[in-house]
Amino acid sequence: MESDALKQPITSARSEKTIYAATKILGCIIDLLIEFMSGPVLNDLYKRILVDRWYCKLQRENPGGKVTLSQLTFYTGLDSRQVKKLLDRPIQCTETDISTEAMLLHRWARDPNLRDPQSGRPRDLPIYGYSGTFQGLISAVVGRGVTPQTVLERLTNNGNVEVVNEHWVRLISPDWRMVEDKQNDMLASACFSITTLVHTIRHNLANFDNHEQRWLERYTYSVRLSKHKAQLVNQQLQEVLNGQKSETASLLREHETMNAGDDACMIGVGYYYWEGMPNE
Repeated sequence: MESDALKQPITSARSEKTIYAATKILGCIIDLLIEFMSGPVLNDLYKRILVDRWYCKLQRENPGGKVTLSQLTFYTGLDSRQVKKLLDRPIQCTETDISTEAMLLHRWARDPNLRDPQSGRPRDLPIYGYSGTFQGLISAVVGRGVTPQTVLERLTNNGNVEVVNEHWVRLISPDWRMVEDKQNDMLASACFSITTLVHTIRHNLANFDNHEQRWLERYTYSVRLSKHKAQLVNQQLQEVLNGQKSETASLLREHETMNAGDDACMIGVGYYYWEGMPNE
């Protein structure tokens, strides 16, 4: 179910299709990242990527030519000062500021005003109030409009804090572990899968009126399967896909050469399985 944030009037059928596609694509990417990254960091990355992609596109279209600030400002729609700032300043992001939770825990653990003067450790904070409290800490890090209960639920579930005597909160661990090592490996693999699929889609869009030049990009699914058969179908499809993967790998190896040099190119095929509800 979508929120009201996406229920905006569209002016035409053509723009409606474009906005729908963009919403679905960006939504899937954000679904992967919102557990690990804060909105401000994602917003900064989006703007940087927007500038970078237009810069690369303009260079490809005019090899050897200069990409100007005026061009980047026009095509990205960003303010020229912001574009220049993004170009001049590299990404500066550590684990302590990549997510809102990490920023809040780091502030609590390091702020001398929130330490016990005798032990030097982060002291227990009253949940409510404006100064020297958990609510005040939230306001300083996140801003207005966020209730202590919202943050408490998140940090308690992750084992970072605990409520003491109903009205106080104690810091248990200042470390917000965003991604497990194995999850990082899976994200790296997913990154390759997503980028290669997008590469195929971009190629096909560029050849929308030349069917012979398009690359194969297909999917097959059914919405008439009973849930109790899901495991059986999963196993059978895994066998089919693994078999196809082995055949493809053998075919590619037949045509490989160890001394391709500048003539070398990359060719590949992707495989994946998914489940979902019919209305997803």
